[in-house]
Amino acid sequence: MFPFNSGNYIKKVRSVRPDRLVALWPQNEPLGHAVSTEIIRGYDGAYTAVTLGGVGVPGSGLTSAGYDGATSYNDIYTAGFANDNGLANPGFETAGGAPPIWANWAENAGDGALANEVVIVHEGVDAAKVTSGATSDTYIYGAVTVIPGQRRRLRFWSQGDAVNAGRYFVWDATNGAYITPMASTGITAAAWGMVAVEYTVPAGCVLVHDFLSCPNVNGGIAYFDACEDRRIDGFLGDKGTILAVAQVANVGVWTDSKARNIVTFIVGAGDQVYIQRTAANNTVQFVYRAGGVLETQTSGALTSLDFVFYAMTWSKSDDEVRYYINGLQAGLTDTVLGTWVGDLDHIKMNIGASTTAPLNPWSGNIAAAAYWSCALAPEAIRYLFLA
Repeated sequence: MFPFNSGNYIKKVRSVRPDRLVALWPQNEPLGHAVSTEIIRGYDGAYTAVTLGGVGVPGSGLTSAGYDGATSYNDIYTAGFANDNGLANPGFETAGGAPPIWANWAENAGDGALANEVVIVHEGVDAAKVTSGATSDTYIYGAVTVIPGQRRRLRFWSQGDAVNAGRYFVWDATNGAYITPMASTGITAAAWGMVAVEYTVPAGCVLVHDFLSCPNVNGGIAYFDACEDRRIDGFLGDKGTILAVAQVANVGVWTDSKARNIVTFIVGAGDQVYIQRTAANNTVQFVYRAGGVLETQTSGALTSLDFVFYAMTWSKSDDEVRYYINGLQAGLTDTVLGTWVGDLDHIKMNIGASTTAPLNPWSGNIAAAAYWSCALAPEAIRYLFLA
């Protein structure tokens, strides 16, 4: 039996890292409601063939949504939650040989040099090579449309020339002021490292410029690739936590040889995160794939007819993925993560199925599901389970 002892599980969920709780789908609407109401930022889902008002997790104060194993799903795609990259041509893949070298990037070679790099790349086949001149005024920048008050994160990959590091800053192009001051990437090594900086969009600002600049040394070289500027209150593929509470319709679901997804976020074949009851008997699989690098945990011998608490946390910067069943870690912590690339597919963001076709439909009930834009600590997962 799921060991709840509080009467308000939603309140409990909202108390855990509220600054990073992006979306919460309680799925406990009264009968007859057509839309799954998310209680944080309006990232609503849309039910198809889901039966509301089902049995809830004991002690949670919730009902649950029933999925029929054939036609049911909850489409949780919204533009806000999907959180597309604000930078166009983020990997410099649309490139030419002469200025302007990269589409959608403003360029200033100054007394240095800009060049498209096709050997030293972090992903894809192109990167930006920025070489300093005597005045160290060589840079590029990408423009991002923003809304005042938004909390955002600029993230990119860089490497130096084994001696010097590149620089960067975020510029309020509306008001003509720094949002973050110019700073060194801190990466002098001839090996790729990730840089991330969070910022809040100032009052009145509707356009931001993300600057990537040469080292502050004549002849110094820096490389840049895989850039993104996204809101913090949306999906971030390189870090996050998924939580879902699910129950199979009957014992036969565990042995019906059909894959059935509980929750799914997919860009494409190379970038996926989902929790699935697999086609193998009595097994659940957690999958995190980024940049084509697969991390997975398969847990077998599952036969419970009660609600089961599933969670997965991941962080590229911490280089780890963890998996949980009923508050306890399942298997070992996986490491050596790939780099998440691209924006979520609008038909592959679902509770209760892998696509809106639907493929791999869940058979049974699903209660609350949630996503945080950070990797919750093991203690937080345990706390939520014992709510």
